[in-house]
Amino acid sequence: MPCRLSVNVREFVLTDEHATTVSDQILDATRAGGGYVHLRPISAPEADVLITPGTTVTFERLSSVRPQITASEESWLIDGWPDEF
Repeated sequence: MPCRLSVNVREFVLTDEHATTVSDQILDATRAGGGYVHLRPISAPEADVLITPGTTVTFERLSSVRPQITASEESWLIDGWPDEF
């Protein structure tokens, strides 16, 4: 299952295996006071990102299952905005 890695405002989609390696490298860079981490995103060019103790980093596992839409939500998506607020 792919993972979305957000580093400050940039987002990268990584394989699960690479995300595990990158996670360890990010922790090492943070503990060292800063360092570059090499990323190999699934559908983007490779990148080196500078990770410091102040860098905002989040990992999110991406689901391959689409969320279920209720009938009322589907109707709203098709019909547009309701007439009344």
